[in-house]
Amino acid sequence: MVKAIAHHGKIPIGEANDILLASLIAEALENFDPESLREALAEDPKKFFNLASAVTAQAAERVRREKLELEFEKFRDAVAERRRRIESSLQEAARTGGIAPEILARIQEELKLL
Repeated sequence: MVKAIAHHGKIPIGEANDILLASLIAEALENFDPESLREALAEDPKKFFNLASAVTAQAAERVRREKLELEFEKFRDAVAERRRRIESSLQEAARTGGIAPEILARIQEELKLL
C-alpha cells in the first residue's frame, strides 16, 4: 500500500481496502495450519460461511466500483466528444461570419445532450 501511495500520491479507499485485505490473506496463508482450521470449524461451522461471505462481498464491491469507473469514463468521453462538436460548430460559425440557423440548431442539440 505504501508503494501505491508513494507512486500515485494517494489512492482511493476501495483500492486501499483491497490491498489491505490481500495483505491480510497473504499473511494468513503464510501461517496457515490446516489442523487449526479444522478445530475452528468444528467449534463453530458458521465461521467458514462468514469468511466466504466476506470474501464474496469484497469481490462484488470491487466489481461494482470498477463498473462505475468504466461508466464514468464513458460519460467523460461522451462529454468530450460533444464539446468537440460544439467547438467545431462555433469555429464554422466564426468562419462564415455568423451563426446560421442550422449551426445554432446543432449547438443547441449538443447542449441538450450534456
